[in-house]
Amino acid sequence: MTLVLAGSIRALRDWTAPPGPVAVVGSAAAFRGLDVALEEVRQELGNVDLEWYSATTRADVEALSTVPEPAWWLLLEGSPLHARALWRHSALSERWRLAPGPVVAIGTSATVLGDVMVDPRGGAPTSGVGLFRGRVISLALSESVETRTRQLLGTQNTLEILNVDELLVIEESPELLLGDGD
Repeated sequence: MTLVLAGSIRALRDWTAPPGPVAVVGSAAAFRGLDVALEEVRQELGNVDLEWYSATTRADVEALSTVPEPAWWLLLEGSPLHARALWRHSALSERWRLAPGPVVAIGTSATVLGDVMVDPRGGAPTSGVGLFRGRVISLALSESVETRTRQLLGTQNTLEILNVDELLVIEESPELLLGDGD
C-alpha cells in the first residue's frame, strides 16, 4: 500500500500521478461543501478523469468498496473526525490497504489515516483509521499544543508536522496491518 499525504491540494503539483481514473472521496469535505471541494481539485489537477463519490454516510462509504478499481484514490480535506468516523473499520479502508495504486490524502484527511491521530479539539492522541503505524501526522499546531501532544505521545510514536506544500509518501505492507486499527 502506498499512501501519499499532502499538506494541501497545491502540494500535488510536483507529484506525478498514475494515469487513469481518480476516485475522489469527499467524506471529509461534507461539511465545507462537496461542490467547492471538487472545484478546487479540478483547478489544481486540471483535466484528469475524476470519478466523484460524496461518501457522506457510512452506507455511502461501504458502497465504495465495490466500485471499479481506480488508478488512484484521492481523499479530500475537511472534517477529520467525520472522515475517521466513516472510514475506520470500513470495507473501504480495507480496500485501501490492498489498493494497487496510491491512496492520496489531502490536509486533514491525511491526519486520520494512521493508527494514532491528533484530536483537533485539543491535541490529544486518539485512535485513527489504522493504515500505518509509528507515525502521527498533524498539520501545524500551536507551540503549546505541539509540546503537549509530543508529551502525550511518548516515545512509541513520532509526531510529524505536514506543511502546506509538503508531500509525505508512506509504504506499508498490508499483511502487517490487516485486522488492526482498533
